[in-house]
Amino acid sequence: MDTIAFYISNQGLMHVTRCLALIEEMVQTTTNHIYIASGESQNRFAKRYLDKYLSKYSNRISYSSIKTDVGLMGQKNSASVDISQLENELKEYISELPSLVDSELEKLKYKNPVLVISDISILGVLVAEELGIRKIGLSNFTWCNYYENLNMDQQILQVFYDAYNKLDCFLAYDLTLDLSYLKCEIQKIGLACRKIDNKSVDEIKKHNWPSVYIGNQLSPKLKQTNMHFDRSVSRLSVNILDTQNHVAASELVVVRADWVTLSEALISKTPMVVIEGDVEEEPIINILKEKNLCLTIQESELYNLDILELQIKLQKLETSKYENNVGTIVNEIYGYLEESQHQICL
Repeated sequence: MDTIAFYISNQGLMHVTRCLALIEEMVQTTTNHIYIASGESQNRFAKRYLDKYLSKYSNRISYSSIKTDVGLMGQKNSASVDISQLENELKEYISELPSLVDSELEKLKYKNPVLVISDISILGVLVAEELGIRKIGLSNFTWCNYYENLNMDQQILQVFYDAYNKLDCFLAYDLTLDLSYLKCEIQKIGLACRKIDNKSVDEIKKHNWPSVYIGNQLSPKLKQTNMHFDRSVSRLSVNILDTQNHVAASELVVVRADWVTLSEALISKTPMVVIEGDVEEEPIINILKEKNLCLTIQESELYNLDILELQIKLQKLETSKYENNVGTIVNEIYGYLEESQHQICL
């Protein structure tokens, strides 16, 4: 059985969550084995999700818990990063890459890998290069965007530029940062999220309607927030798996510019209030503002939030025309794979 290997950033759950949208489509529409390489917590989340919703395909999914990247060392934005410490972490990681690649080659030895998809780990690119198979980048940024802004050591930057420029193709989600430094073909693919289950949405609405979805990045601040809100408030479990259904079941979402939640809201046509403040998020927020797809507030406004007033302002927004492009993206991936295999045969 041919294997498609996903190498997924081990920074937070954004990357693994959006990859799950593609993986759940792939296992239901193809016969390939899916190999997921990411951090322990990311793999744990992926396994819980797939075991709950797609348990009958579990024998076609395997996991490798490995350090796929350093990212920003768990920080949300560059302003929080100790640049000297980050450079040291990256130098150490770069020195470990040869052994990490060897470890992955050993794990993949009998899995017949035919394609690597990276979101957005250079480890996956280097593994694919050693295997001599095609490699696709799949993201709305690479770590070069962040490291360049931080004026990182040029030798470190060059390692990342060189790795990303080994990609055969880059599938760029909407709300993407500048990728002009990539030499490969860049294909725009819209947005994707895990399947929204209308039955689950209706069930959530039955118990929690009307409701407002407030992103978990903001939850620590809620105790200090004076919300003017004529609705009941309930706290979702941190172990909730199907955020896409809760977003779709809400009247509006209040969130930072987290790509996954933004995509879930845009696809489900749920109005958005986005918190401004982080420099890295400005390009995404500006795109949304230019399209009149979100209302923005400062973090300080969160402490005296008038939901009813926000709802009045949200009526002036455009209705999102985004659709869930998961099926189209998967077809593009397989079309690219078939094309490359045909070229090999020739």
